[in-house]
Amino acid sequence: MSVLPFLRIYAPLNAVLAAPGLLAVAGLTIPDMSGRSRLALAAILAAIWGAYLLQMAATLLEREAGGVRDRTPAIAIDVLAVLVPLAAFLLVGTPDRSLYCAVWLLKPLRESTFFPV
Repeated sequence: MSVLPFLRIYAPLNAVLAAPGLLAVAGLTIPDMSGRSRLALAAILAAIWGAYLLQMAATLLEREAGGVRDRTPAIAIDVLAVLVPLAAFLLVGTPDRSLYCAVWLLKPLRESTFFPV
């Protein structure tokens, strides 16, 4: 049982977040896009990143009998979904830095999200 059950992102909601997120990632690779459009797409990515940050916090705060060892894959994917896009936006200087957000494709593979118990 999650300490913060309202932060658990279930499979349908994850798909609703991943689809526009990946479209925004693809849109940010268009070279002749206006600054306003880039800002709107970046805001979409930031909102999705924030949702995944909340999910990571909820995963880390869960208290289960098995402890952290049983939740290592879930924690690893949540951490990657938060840290890889953040590192790309902070450290990569090319316009293609948003492509690192494609790590979100791993989230539906996470058993606890894609196949809810």
